[in-house]
Amino acid sequence: MLQNSVSRLYDWWQAVAAMNPQAADFLCPVASQIMTDPVTAEDGHNYERSTIQEWLKAHKVSPQTKEPMGANLSPNKQLSKAIKQFKQLAPTASASESSSSPKESQHISWEPTGKWKDSGKKRSLSFDDIAPSKRQCTERLQSANMSQALSKAFRELGPLRELLSSTLDGWKPPKVIVIGDESAGKSTILEQLAMLPVFPRKRRFCTRLPIHLRLRRSEANRASLSVYRLSVGGIETLEGTPQRMPQENGWIWVQDQMHALVKELSHDNPNGVVTEKTIVLEVERPDV
Repeated sequence: MLQNSVSRLYDWWQAVAAMNPQAADFLCPVASQIMTDPVTAEDGHNYERSTIQEWLKAHKVSPQTKEPMGANLSPNKQLSKAIKQFKQLAPTASASESSSSPKESQHISWEPTGKWKDSGKKRSLSFDDIAPSKRQCTERLQSANMSQALSKAFRELGPLRELLSSTLDGWKPPKVIVIGDESAGKSTILEQLAMLPVFPRKRRFCTRLPIHLRLRRSEANRASLSVYRLSVGGIETLEGTPQRMPQENGWIWVQDQMHALVKELSHDNPNGVVTEKTIVLEVERPDV
């Protein structure tokens, strides 16, 4: 039940954010989940407390800027209040439930942080902004969709992943291979599948080595980046340890890793192609 309610809330957030991009402030940029205990870190950005604490155990840099960052965190009470008000306005799966909300929740406002901090203008949402999305999402929740229908099966199969792998003796799930000319839209297709911006965005810096995007339906909401060495027969050998990647701007981390590998293996030729190694991106989300 809890998973279903979280999924419904996220569905509604997506409907609202499509017309009101300021609602993105409610998501933790690392886990891409609606925050419950938002804190402001030393980089001026907001994160879910437990998520940024876990991040800082493994990294000493900001997930947003990649600049060095300490562990000082400040509770963002105003944003926390705004998120609670937002949740109060969320639709439910039952059409018979009241859609009315307390007056104080009809207008939601909070102070901007991060790159919007110096704008001098409060961020806000009003009931008029939210109402159309609420109607659309209520209709969606009342109708079955493939994603919801498959959720139960995926939840049952998820914990059996290792057992199935050993039992089926090397069986692998279907793969989608995307090839094409430069700037033909390959990355766009894969990002739509992953629901994340994970490919390089520098002008004249396209993909120069294979990237494996592995999707797994999970409530974990995690993304990680690994580097594998390729050998004869297509055998992949992990180099180092996988590193967690922020979901909001994962493309920066992929771009930097790709640039480092091109420099290492293509003799500083920016147009070189790397064939000895591959980047593997593992994405776990409830909506893939």
